[in-house]
Amino acid sequence: MKEMSCVDLWSNTIFNGFLDKNMKWLKAKSVDQRVPLEYLKVQTLLHLPYYSADQLMKNDGKILDDLGTILSDISRSYRATYQTMLDKSKLNSINTFAKISGHNRLTVRDGVSSIPVRFGIVEDDVAGRINNELHYIRSVRKDNIVSLGLFLGDKTDVPYVCASFSYCKRLYQLRSINSFLCKDTGDCDLDLGQVLVMTRAFTFDNSPKNSMSKLYHQSYQYIRKNIANVKVIITALNPFLGFNGGSFLGSSYKMYALCPMEYWYDNHGRYVPRSKGVVRQSTPTPPIVWLARGVDRNIAKIIECSSGDNIVAIEKEKYARG
Repeated sequence: MKEMSCVDLWSNTIFNGFLDKNMKWLKAKSVDQRVPLEYLKVQTLLHLPYYSADQLMKNDGKILDDLGTILSDISRSYRATYQTMLDKSKLNSINTFAKISGHNRLTVRDGVSSIPVRFGIVEDDVAGRINNELHYIRSVRKDNIVSLGLFLGDKTDVPYVCASFSYCKRLYQLRSINSFLCKDTGDCDLDLGQVLVMTRAFTFDNSPKNSMSKLYHQSYQYIRKNIANVKVIITALNPFLGFNGGSFLGSSYKMYALCPMEYWYDNHGRYVPRSKGVVRQSTPTPPIVWLARGVDRNIAKIIECSSGDNIVAIEKEKYARG
């Protein structure tokens, strides 16, 4: 298996076919709602598994009616928050061709000017608003222990890129990373408190290129120095939604597991996190990818030297049990 162009590996003809047939409708909705097309595509894909394969292949008109209402509601909340937070981040003060540079001391070069970039903790209320209203999952994690971000200049309190972290709580996540690491050493036995999960990551449109990779590296350095006992960071990537993982590969994360993914909905067909779900998806979807970066030196070496031949396949039953 090649290491990541996972989007190509798991394209799904039913869902892609539906998007292709209705792209004109979706583009019009993007213009009408003044929300980026890519964001609406992700939200549409999140909601399509609610419907049966027959409905999707028939291009049932009711689906567009349902989606129209859902996307309008989501867009209304997203649009107002996005513009407010974007203004506070000061990202509009630089041009779209600005580039971030540096390793530990970061700057954004905007033509002839150079703007310092500050890495730091994102206040809970700011991170909560980003994760509840702008992140595609639209739900903050109550067990979040820290959110970290990159800020333009010294006086902004809204980051232009943000990542949130929680301790591992799911046994299938713990067992899969232990299984991956033990294939070579046979003696890895991490516990939940030694595994940190990057649960959310968000960036505004037109952020300087490579900002996410820079944030992931800075976050790794922060965790290594400030959060005791953590030996590995893991995170999930969902190729079904069009994410290709390039920013993770650029900051030393590697694939270690494939995991089933269930999409859950409320009684009105609106996507919700699994913990809040009432109705399970109707149409099967491809798996998600789990990625890891070692904080402990020995674990980092194991991950870096892994060939990709020992990817762990997480069983559906273990995923369902948590």
